[in-house]
Amino acid sequence: MYWETMPEWFWIIHYLFFLISLGTAVFSLFKRQRIKLSVFTMIVLVFLPVVGFFFSASASRSLTQTEYEFLFTQLQEGSGTAILIALGYLYLLFWLISFFIKSAPSFIGRTNSEVN
Repeated sequence: MYWETMPEWFWIIHYLFFLISLGTAVFSLFKRQRIKLSVFTMIVLVFLPVVGFFFSASASRSLTQTEYEFLFTQLQEGSGTAILIALGYLYLLFWLISFFIKSAPSFIGRTNSEVN
């Protein structure tokens, strides 16, 4: 039995998003900044693909649906697992945005005290 899936370019971007999130979490741990959030990010990065894989391999998924079509359908139906997966992706997006906003001054050569 074969299911529809997303194109290769999508998966490359998807896993780059995961790798960048992992890299920023490890970087924050080494810098000893936002340790609890970094550890939580790493936990989310481990469980999100695993839960997403088993969720998308569900027997209720149509053969013509891609993984994200199925996720959005289940979100509309109020599936708890779909909501947790969506929250996981939103958290990772929040993590990256907050990391780059907080780290942006050091990337361009200024310290936080010089910015304020």
